[in-house]
Amino acid sequence: MESKHTPGPWGIDINSVGEYLISAGPIGTPVDYLAVITNRKRSKANARLIAAAPELLEALAFCVEALEVEAPIYRDHIAQARAAIAKAKGE
Repeated sequence: MESKHTPGPWGIDINSVGEYLISAGPIGTPVDYLAVITNRKRSKANARLIAAAPELLEALAFCVEALEVEAPIYRDHIAQARAAIAKAKGE
């Protein structure tokens, strides 16, 4: 699957002021941080969701391909998933 985003896996680190840092590459290695999420009520959950984005996108694309072949009765869900994939890719 071709994409313009930074390839995964992404990781989560926490800095000294409690911000969640989304990184591309293993934690503890010199990397550029993709996002910084301030420490608020839902920050940890949001950081986990963002860090899982590359794997979620890949898994969704695989499921769409499989459903189109094996279960075309889910065409409305397939269209919804394709729209989400396009949104994630900036299409």
